[in-house]
Amino acid sequence: MSENFDNIGKFMVVSFCKEDYNLIKEDLEVLKENNVHLWYMDVDNREENWELRFSKAITNVNCKGAIIFNSAESFVDEDSHKERKMIIDRHDDFSIFRYYAINIGTKDYQKLIAEAFSLATTRKIELLGYIEEIKKMSNDNVFCFSRRDTKQCTARIIKDIAKPNLIVYDKDAGTEEFDDVKTKFEAYTGEEPYLFVSYSHRDCATVYHILDILYDHKYRLWYDDSCETGNDFREELRRRIENCSAVLLFVSKHSMASPFCGMEIIVARENGKKLYPIYLDDTAVPAAFELLLANTHHGTVSDIDKLIKSLIRDLPAETMDRLTIENGYLKKCEDNGTSIAVQEGIRVICQNAFKERKALHTIDLPETLEIIEAESFRGCSNLESIDIPERTMKIGESAFRDCVSAKTLSLHNPRIKINERAFENCASLEKIELPDGLMEIYGGVFNSCKSLKSINFPSQLTVIGENAFSDCIGLEKIELPSTLTKIDDLAFNGCLSLKSVNLGDGVKKIGKSAFKNCKALTEITIPLSVTCISEAPFRGCENLKSIKVEGKNKYFKSEPNKRDGSDLVLFNKNKSVIIAYPAASREVQYDIPDSVTIISEWAFSESRKLNRITIPDSVYEIREGAFSNCALLDEIDIPDSVTKIDDCAFRGCSNLERITIPDSVVEIGWGVFDGCEDKVVVYCNEGSEAQKYCRLLGIREMRITANQDK
Repeated sequence: MSENFDNIGKFMVVSFCKEDYNLIKEDLEVLKENNVHLWYMDVDNREENWELRFSKAITNVNCKGAIIFNSAESFVDEDSHKERKMIIDRHDDFSIFRYYAINIGTKDYQKLIAEAFSLATTRKIELLGYIEEIKKMSNDNVFCFSRRDTKQCTARIIKDIAKPNLIVYDKDAGTEEFDDVKTKFEAYTGEEPYLFVSYSHRDCATVYHILDILYDHKYRLWYDDSCETGNDFREELRRRIENCSAVLLFVSKHSMASPFCGMEIIVARENGKKLYPIYLDDTAVPAAFELLLANTHHGTVSDIDKLIKSLIRDLPAETMDRLTIENGYLKKCEDNGTSIAVQEGIRVICQNAFKERKALHTIDLPETLEIIEAESFRGCSNLESIDIPERTMKIGESAFRDCVSAKTLSLHNPRIKINERAFENCASLEKIELPDGLMEIYGGVFNSCKSLKSINFPSQLTVIGENAFSDCIGLEKIELPSTLTKIDDLAFNGCLSLKSVNLGDGVKKIGKSAFKNCKALTEITIPLSVTCISEAPFRGCENLKSIKVEGKNKYFKSEPNKRDGSDLVLFNKNKSVIIAYPAASREVQYDIPDSVTIISEWAFSESRKLNRITIPDSVYEIREGAFSNCALLDEIDIPDSVTKIDDCAFRGCSNLERITIPDSVVEIGWGVFDGCEDKVVVYCNEGSEAQKYCRLLGIREMRITANQDK
């Protein structure tokens, strides 16, 4: 059958199993004799690219749908399965595309399925994957009847399928039967912006199909549904063009020969109306119109899905009812305009409503807005500013995440709940206005806001959540209010430019790695209010010179790393745990006090000047990453009081040549010597845990006695 779809008018695709062809061959011939336009694969000519050909057929603008002949044989046939799946997927993506089922021999799906399972068992075929399409047909309530014979079957197809879908061709008239072709809507007559449609009525079958789709996308369209008679260009047409926003022009051999369409083009250009041509065929544009249509947006009907997407992208946004609203809930916005004002009365913006609306630059939110749900504006990459109304009580998770062009943010409701990652990766955000009564900033809310240099924290703030300001690489200074009690894990992790931190006088807890990798931070003071400091609070702070604890603090203290020195080391109150050593201290040697029993996680991390460290025999545990990246450390002795060396303890100690590990160490974590395994020699005893570790990883080891002999 011909695949020049432009020449065959409207048609439907037929899917059947080649084993059933002889049974339905007469049906197809009778339908052809009755001028029913059908397209189907040649059973004797299935080349390698048949799937592409089938896909082109069902996605063609003239294809009104599909007819599927079902049988037990078709349910076990791989090609039939692929065709069914393409048809059903097309229906799911494009609801105007209809499909119909004709069950050979019986209307009962269960009987066909039972027969198919019997065939599959005999032929050792896995059938379960194919059954999904059959269930889908049932769930979609597809029009279905049972084929008994050719006469009954063809009569039903013509009456119930072909005529309603207008695929019966009148040979004598030489045209498709379109007298009864109608759109699903009346031409727009209101006062809001609309599109004027210029077309030939001889193309109405194709044109109305496209207009119906645009109507489903809420475009306001005016078209003239009266026949083109006489030569009088009616005043109404001129007035409709003068008042429209733009003209949708369907170009074809019929429209280019129509005096009405010609006058519509001329009047449109006289009034400065932009033309959006859609080419229905390959007809040549008359010379008089070539200049008028030059450099205009244009589309073709060869790929209807692509055409509709391009029209939605390019047509004037004001001609569409862009918002889908139900009972005060804004559920969806089309991505086809740079600005939009959401009407008053909207209380909820639903999840994903504006997600990835990349054309959107500005939005005005209504004063009635109460809730912005999760991911509602996520990925609006060109949105320039965010102003949340005072009545808004909740912003959902990731609501404005990845709005990478937004520079300003204003929030007004002091009782608003801002859920996690609400403004994550708003990379251009420079100014944030938070209501003074805001009490909590949840996890990840401003994560990766890379352009943020400063922020005025609300005076009633009590909690800064996990990762709340992580990777805010431009943030230079923070002053926290006295009401703040908790800085959660990784709250300011990766704030590379952070130079000044005032913790206030109310904070009680500093979470794990709260200031990790704040590489510009040189000093910090722990107020007396602090009762809990989790592990590695200043890990990776490579320029930190001093960690001062206010003298009256009951839980922590700081002491210089040498007599009369100014570089302060952080301990717990009784100095049994060394928490953090100032990585930027210029001292090359440090003797850990003999009160210390635990060397905390990442305590000496990045201390690149230290060449010698003495560990007293009071220490029993060296925790994760304790000496990582101590680049100049070349040797160290572990006392026989230590029982555990945790993960990555000496990772990145690139100059470490010798370490003594006694038999007391019975637990050694992973990656302890990562980055120094080629140079280091571990001195240990035969049969010790250290020897087992070295032999497992191929690290050189020698006996402790040999080291003592040196």
